[in-house]
Amino acid sequence: MTVRKLLVIIAVLIISLVGSIPDKSLAVSHEEKIESGEVVAHGPMSLVDKLNIIKGLSYDKDAVAIEQLLDLNDAMFITLRDGDYGEIIAINTSYSYDFEKGKEDAYSNPISTYQMPESDYKLTVLVTRIEGKGPQYDNFTFLAQGVWKINPFFEFTDKIALSWSNDFILFNDFSTHYIEKNGKITSSPGVKAEANTKSGVAHKINLVLNATDRNTVLVAQVYKTNSSGTANVVAGYAHAEGVPIVPKVSFGKGRYITFSGTTLSEAKPASASFSY
Repeated sequence: MTVRKLLVIIAVLIISLVGSIPDKSLAVSHEEKIESGEVVAHGPMSLVDKLNIIKGLSYDKDAVAIEQLLDLNDAMFITLRDGDYGEIIAINTSYSYDFEKGKEDAYSNPISTYQMPESDYKLTVLVTRIEGKGPQYDNFTFLAQGVWKINPFFEFTDKIALSWSNDFILFNDFSTHYIEKNGKITSSPGVKAEANTKSGVAHKINLVLNATDRNTVLVAQVYKTNSSGTANVVAGYAHAEGVPIVPKVSFGKGRYITFSGTTLSEAKPASASFSY
């Protein structure tokens, strides 16, 4: 038995044995705190902290494995804990480009000149089913989590983005960037940049000098009149290098996200499919 499997078994046992979950009621939501500019501070989460949060989440056990939840970063756990995001129905992490197919690959972003390895930056995309606009609509939340594995040398303004298929309509979005300084992790809001209400949204993320950039979460909530189908959502991140030129973004309707700029590097995107 691998150490990984053993940890998952222990996690399942703890979830079944944890008796109570701390009161999650808050004076204001996490989103409202971020939008008001209020700083949220916390220390690293323990395994028990994460398991306690998982016990309070709703997720499709046939589509989402507990190890996928445990792989989520502290920032995503905070977002899920402090918001009402319904049932988690899909999670997926960064995938590699097929350099042979290039643009012919339906789920491939056109190849950029440089691609950040996952040892530098890693993306995860998550899909949840929510009540949103009401029962007459299909309502979902798309969440992109970007994690810095290193502290970037260039700290200018980057962009994180989500794109989706099937003409879901955007009705709410916000982003949060987390840094570590003097042993404390604090957060600040990103700034909405580009948006196409039926295919994607991007936020500007200001990296912070004299601090350690940790991770970013982008949240987009969408709806459409009740129907059925299979949709795709993709997350992307572009990092400005050398000169402080903010990357530009265009959306490929859930197939890819295109970033453009003179000096930038892109993280490997993350993509997930779901049925509705």
